[in-house]
Order: sequence, then C-alpha cells, then structure tokens
Amino acid sequence: MTIAFPEKFVAGVVAHINEDHRREMLDLAHGLAGQNWASEASLLHADKHGLDLLLHAADREERLRVTFDEPLERPNQFRPALIALIQRARQALPDSAATSSRRSIELSDALYNYLHAVSLREPEVLQQLRAETARNPEGRMQVGPEQGQFMALLLQLIGAQRTIEIGVFTGYSTLWTALALPANGRIVACDVNAEWTSIGQRYWAEAGVAHKIDLCLAPAAETLAALLADNQAGQFDFAFIDADKASYDEYYEQCLQLLRPGGLIAIDNVLWGGAVADETQQDADTRALRALNAKLHSDDRIDISMLPVGDGLTLARKRLGA
Repeated sequence: MTIAFPEKFVAGVVAHINEDHRREMLDLAHGLAGQNWASEASLLHADKHGLDLLLHAADREERLRVTFDEPLERPNQFRPALIALIQRARQALPDSAATSSRRSIELSDALYNYLHAVSLREPEVLQQLRAETARNPEGRMQVGPEQGQFMALLLQLIGAQRTIEIGVFTGYSTLWTALALPANGRIVACDVNAEWTSIGQRYWAEAGVAHKIDLCLAPAAETLAALLADNQAGQFDFAFIDADKASYDEYYEQCLQLLRPGGLIAIDNVLWGGAVADETQQDADTRALRALNAKLHSDDRIDISMLPVGDGLTLARKRLGA
C-alpha cells in the first residue's frame, strides 16, 4: 500500500527546511527553474510528487512547483530525492552561483538591522560615542558596533590583560576594549591626532575606564619601538591595527614581537572596499594592503583567518616559538 506523506511528516519537513535549508531552496529555484530574480525561497508544501516553493524579492513574490524525478512511495524516500534535486540544481547553476551557498551572506539593510536587534549589546556610553563620531566628516573610519563587540568577545576568550591599539580616532574601539578588559587591564593607545582622541577621552572617563588607557600621541612606530627598547617584547596579549595602511607591515612586525605566544593581532580594512581584488587599483594604500595580505597568508609564524567583517578583518595568532 502506498503511503502518501502523513500530515505530521509534511509539517515537520516544512519546518525543518525553512529553519535550516533556505539556501538550498533558493538553489532549486535558480538552478532548476532559472528564477534568478528571487533573493529568498521558503517551502510551502511537500508531497510525493515534489515541492511547492514561495519565492521572494523586494518587489515580487511567486509560487514555484519543483517535481521529483519519480513519485515517491514512502516518506523515507524524501531525503534522498531532495538531495538528488539539489545536486541537479547546483550542477545547472553558473560557477559563481553554485558556490554562493558556501560564501558569507550579503547583508541587506533589513538583515543588518536584524543582526543588531538579536546580537548587539552596546552599552549606552558606546552608543553615545558612536552617534557623536557619526557626525564627524571622517566618521566612516570608526569600526561598526558588531565588530567592536566581536573584538571585545575575542579579548575575553583569550583572557587579555595588556593590549595595543594603533589608530584610535575617537576612541570607540578603544572603549570596547577597555570595557572588556579586567580591572587591571591596560591599553597602549597610539594616535597622532589630539583633537579626535580628546572626544574619546571624555567617554572613557564617563565609562570609568580612563585609568586603563595610556594614550600615546606620537607616531605609532616610535611608540612601539620604545616598548621594545623597554624590554616589553612578549608582554602583550592583543593588538588592533587600524591606521595608515602604508605602515601596516611595520606595525605588524613590531606587534608580533610585542605579543606573547598565543597572542592575537587584529588587522582592519584588509579588503579595502574590494580594491585589493581589483588590479586597476594601484594606489599606495591598496598595494600595501595587497602585499601584507599575501605576506600573512604565507607567514609560518602565525595562524591566520581573514573574515568579511566590516571592511575585512584579519586575525593572526602568534604561534609558539615565533
């Protein structure tokens, strides 16, 4: 006797796919039906003959029927049939689209706002500093709040107590760091702009963490060289590099010496708005970032991961013996 997908089974399939496999449903729409306009797909219904999908875009919505190669006889045939459909759909996709499910998701404004709504825990003092910085003509230089929170979590994960920040601007990322450090934590904060850093100093004091921050208004390479001359090599847990791009390599080498084994360097702007992958872009900053990215990839002194966070963030962990 043929069993035609009990109602409870169908409901379970729909719920599971819509929770965990929406990307695969979009691949079915793109690969098997050529519906490239859709930005999202959800499963409406499943039966022994196939699937009913609902395709979405900003200005359009449409229902799509995708059929199995053969009608199914039993519910336990559903998973193999679905896998076969997905494989066939991905074979039909262009190479760029076929790999999309393995890429980091692109963030629409709505999705970015959702990320903040369900993840961001930004204290009010940081919100106020971010708002004031946004009014600065150079406000784009500030890291995003999700990046600041991410780096704060990294500091807590590695048990950081002593950190270096190269490029303070208005002190937003510095404040995230100071709030994440223990009471005895210290930050060597390097910048050359007294006007911008004075904004941060007001908020550091308001947050009660000013005592953790040693602001050094001098070229960062000089400050780091002085630390090395003072026998501070291997004494720091974390460094964040977010300053003049042409000097990134020098800062990296100095920070690597100052970090303990197992310490972490975070390097900002490594994707540089996509310019690093565009060979027509040959300005000094872009060339410096390309050269550093290539160098880090082959540097056996570190473990590395480049992440599409903000404008690109590279994490480099100093290996034992480096």
